[in-house]
Amino acid sequence: MVHGINYADVEQAQQTLLQRARYLAPRDTVLVQNALERKLTNVQIGRIVGRHPGNVGRRVHRLLRRLNEPSIVLLIDYGNQFPRELYDAGIERHVRGLSLAAIAQKHGISRNEVRERLAQLRGCLRTFRRFGR
Repeated sequence: MVHGINYADVEQAQQTLLQRARYLAPRDTVLVQNALERKLTNVQIGRIVGRHPGNVGRRVHRLLRRLNEPSIVLLIDYGNQFPRELYDAGIERHVRGLSLAAIAQKHGISRNEVRERLAQLRGCLRTFRRFGR
């Protein structure tokens, strides 16, 4: 522990985020891996992916915040406890950021069916939070 920081905890948190980042869209996974694992600067990442460093920093920050959201943590870490069709819809919508139309097309269902699955998932997550893991 240096200056009140336990670097083992920091390393563990980064490893957890890297594991969760595997569920992101591939282009977003690359951003998170470059930032956390390879410890590249926003300028270096921007050169690799062809984006402005400010945009890279903002995107990485938003992705890390998303990966730490309680609902996303539950969905990723305890997803095997949810019905597969709800889990898939949740990952695709809330983690990967796919549109309702894209999810519907991928699964051969209507957008209303996607909405219903996401609503059911929200109910499952609420119940899961209320009664524990």
